[in-house]
Amino acid sequence: MKTLCITGIAHPALHAVAQQLFDSGLAPARPSPRNDGMDIEAWHQRVLAKHAGGSAVTQLGRLWEQLAADIFLGNLDTPTWGWCSPQSLALLDFWHHFDPHLYFVLVCVPPQHALAHAIANPADGTTPDDVLQRWYGAHQTLLRFHLRHPERSMLVLADDALTHPAQLVGTLAGQWELPLQPSQGTTAGPVHADAIAAYLANQLLQGRSAEHALQQEVLASLTALVRDDATTTEAITTDAVITAYRQLCDRSQEAEALERTHAELTATRFTLNKQITELTQARDEQARLANERAAQFDALTKDKAALTAELTDAREEGELLLTQLHQVQEELESLFLKEQQTAQQLATTQADKTALAAARDTLTKQVAELTQARDEQAKLANERAVQLDALTKDKAALTAELTDAREEGELLLTQLHQVQEELEHYFLEHQKLKHERQAQDERWQRMLQRTPDYCDYATLHVAPATDANGLDWQLEGLETAGRQIPRLHCRTELVDGAAALRFVRTPDQALPLLHWPADADTGEVLLAPAVATSHATLARLATSDLVLLKNLAGVFGQALHAPASLQLLPPDTPTADLQTALAQLPQQLAALPPALRYDRVTLKNNQTNPDYEHLWFVLDNLSLGTQRWPQFEFRLSCANVGPRRFGTHPKLEFPEHVGQAPLPGWFDEAYDDHGAKLELRFAQPDAMDIQIWSQLGDADHRFLRALIDALPGLLSALQASGVHISRAWPDWFKLADDSRRILALRAPVEEKTTA
Repeated sequence: MKTLCITGIAHPALHAVAQQLFDSGLAPARPSPRNDGMDIEAWHQRVLAKHAGGSAVTQLGRLWEQLAADIFLGNLDTPTWGWCSPQSLALLDFWHHFDPHLYFVLVCVPPQHALAHAIANPADGTTPDDVLQRWYGAHQTLLRFHLRHPERSMLVLADDALTHPAQLVGTLAGQWELPLQPSQGTTAGPVHADAIAAYLANQLLQGRSAEHALQQEVLASLTALVRDDATTTEAITTDAVITAYRQLCDRSQEAEALERTHAELTATRFTLNKQITELTQARDEQARLANERAAQFDALTKDKAALTAELTDAREEGELLLTQLHQVQEELESLFLKEQQTAQQLATTQADKTALAAARDTLTKQVAELTQARDEQAKLANERAVQLDALTKDKAALTAELTDAREEGELLLTQLHQVQEELEHYFLEHQKLKHERQAQDERWQRMLQRTPDYCDYATLHVAPATDANGLDWQLEGLETAGRQIPRLHCRTELVDGAAALRFVRTPDQALPLLHWPADADTGEVLLAPAVATSHATLARLATSDLVLLKNLAGVFGQALHAPASLQLLPPDTPTADLQTALAQLPQQLAALPPALRYDRVTLKNNQTNPDYEHLWFVLDNLSLGTQRWPQFEFRLSCANVGPRRFGTHPKLEFPEHVGQAPLPGWFDEAYDDHGAKLELRFAQPDAMDIQIWSQLGDADHRFLRALIDALPGLLSALQASGVHISRAWPDWFKLADDSRRILALRAPVEEKTTA
């Protein structure tokens, strides 16, 4: 029995290599026949949980050795079996001493691939330094073990093994006499992340000499699977990254089309529901009419039956009277014959005859009346029969209409179900594309933060300025500093031998600067970093505005090197001086005094309690000097609030997670409904919590001074954007001014603080 242990750093390529070996005849490890069927994966997890420490484990104790022996006993009848687990890295020495017939396939992954996989599949709290540190420790362990035990280990590169599976299986079979045969399936190929993640990984690895040195040692010690097959790392260009990002934008447009389709289908479903409701009401009305006519039909049927019974009784009574009349007539004839025979008897019975005649007349009249009544009843019966036929026809027509309405309603319900299924499908597709777009946008923002000098445009035109000693530039489709500007006009000038940029606000282009200086001319602004009088204007610019100026200087400088651009300019244009000045512009921008900058400020919440109020600020793309944070939140609050008066105790609140990034000395000083927070408290007229201030370091002090100085500007930006709050704006402006005044009084800049 021979066993293979396949291990390496946690990466999809490790399991892909193991799957090729399993497809080539290597049997997967079966669980132990005892101990509730413990398998090799559960054994690793329990051992490493028991011996947590981060170092290699060689001695486990008899209990764990017995559990491992039980697993090997469960695979005793398998000629060649093995397992794949990254957790075996920490137990290589233990497994080496455990069984002399246990061999090791050590799979290596380049640091670029490991880092790209971590970027594409981020884990909470994991940084690129953590990924590279784990990679370095794991491959150092693999290399040392292979160098100590080359006869029982094979060090292979994941890409080589996946590209040449037949050579991998052949090398294993030849070196350790394993009964493995290459699989006839399609070669899986290397496992790589997308272009954006690979590009970011290559950028982060630049200057990492330790990882590059270890990678070269690993490459030098690899087991050769093919001859003269140089291992290379795929180069990811910026064009490939841009292409991947634009493909993502195309998919975003498809998602927007799906959203429009979803809205149209929703409107169609609403119309169908309305039609179904109307048809249902019509069907109910028709059913009600049918029920009323059925009730009328039943009443007429009952009346007809009653009249028929009365007519039958009248006929029977008339027939009885006729029979009696016939009998009377026969008796009269007999009496008439007897009268002829005997006149005497006629005289005596004359009175009786007269009475009988009167009776006969009465009976005749009654028969006539009964006959007339019978005729009227027959006429009424005929009329009711006609009405019954008409009602029967109406009932049949209503029944047919009701059947058609039901069939039409069932068809509409079927169509509605189909529309609902299509809506659910499109909704799920929209959600999937939305999540993918959000993930790609986050990657794109991370790339922009790591490569702030990224700049792309569709066309660039340059022409001499008509009213100044400078050049007019026009860019179409500009994409830089995290912004997309369809069209941008800019003029470069020389002011005292230094480069300056002039921006003009025109109706046909987007605002070139996010923060247009309020004290500048409403139509244009001149930005000259080398001129001290321009520093106040530059201090009001947004974070991305400075990046835009720096990148434009680079674009214009490169364009002046191109012969095609120079041919469009007059010969006396001082292009050389302008090139030199533009090359110095980024350094001049970097030398500006540090200022708190941001791209956008929004109000997250306006809390109003009987004794407390706050404004919750959210700042996007915040920066102070060379430091930058994607987002930052804090609260400007006031305690000791009373009826008809504002409080006298202003304070700044920095919630945990969202408000602690720029403050390295942050600590959980207080708690509220939102969790832990740090508070810096003031009190009018001139009190301040110096104890909290003294516990913070110099970096914290610099940031807090800059933030408190920026409070009036933040309030002005919110007021100008039309934000409505529960209290008058002047009250909050006074609160901000009081905080600045008290800080300058109690903690002057010359004060030396200790962390």
